[in-house]
Amino acid sequence: MEWSYPWLSIDGDRMYDDSDFARFYSNLFTDGVSMTTANGLKVTTSSTGGMQVQVSSGAANIEGRSYFNSTSLPLNINVASSSQDRTDSVVLRMDKGLRTMTLMVKQGNTQVIRTTDIVELQLATIEIKRNASNITADLITDKRADENVCGYSTPFSKVSVSGLEDQYQALLQKIIDEMNQYTEDEKGKFETDMQMIIDKGTAQLNNQQADWQAFLNSITDQLTSNQAVNLQNQINLLKADQQTWTITNTPIPYPQIIVTGWQNGFGVTALGESNWLGDVPETIPATIGYPSKNEVYVKVPLIWKMMDPVITETEPYSYLVAEGTRALRIRLLGVK
Repeated sequence: MEWSYPWLSIDGDRMYDDSDFARFYSNLFTDGVSMTTANGLKVTTSSTGGMQVQVSSGAANIEGRSYFNSTSLPLNINVASSSQDRTDSVVLRMDKGLRTMTLMVKQGNTQVIRTTDIVELQLATIEIKRNASNITADLITDKRADENVCGYSTPFSKVSVSGLEDQYQALLQKIIDEMNQYTEDEKGKFETDMQMIIDKGTAQLNNQQADWQAFLNSITDQLTSNQAVNLQNQINLLKADQQTWTITNTPIPYPQIIVTGWQNGFGVTALGESNWLGDVPETIPATIGYPSKNEVYVKVPLIWKMMDPVITETEPYSYLVAEGTRALRIRLLGVK
């Protein structure tokens, strides 16, 4: 049978009803969610928490009839079972008998109805764990791109857009996996380098402690109690445990540091210049700490402690620390 419309009705010979318009629009748009309208009827968790989800604004087409939702619509989820898990679904149902298209939650049911009078589009499924009291994002599975239960409405019936989300998710996951692998590789390198530094430092410290202990053991029998106390006090004065200087953002990681000190000078002339003042400069005991690979602090013995020193960078990464008649030169090695 040949059939065409619309035509001007003369004396009621061209009368049209809703089924005619639905047939017309069904030839223009396939069934599914309009992915370009508002937020595409996406199902998300409720901002108030609890056993509730919300469906965002959007539109859909079913057999030539259109549905519109202008605001986020909350949907209640029935209380969870105390004995077993279940899976609910959120659908958009068209009921020709009731002449409605409405959103609804189907408890424990993930099947879609496709009959002459009722057609459903499944927007999402929701896992309801037993004794659950809150719906979280990881429990919601977006089904809009699944053409078997929903799909996206398009004027191109032979061009599928449902795979776009899957391709995007796959690409995003690939990027995340590569970043995680890169982070893990760099973490391994860093831990290996740090362990080498720690092992080297521990070995040096053990050697120094062994030398000191051997020295103390060799003279213990020769000292009286008072002499031992006096010696211990002198040793304490030589312990490099007084933090004097700190620098962050060094140009290289874990730079080597050399500390030189001199006394009885004015503390205003850099070491190495012809007019420096004071005693003969000498290297002094120092403890070098690395809170991070590009941060360094220097500790010196108590006899070199300064309360409010003047710190001057006399040349790149070479610092003059001066107070009264004492001065320190702190220099980073290997920095260009």
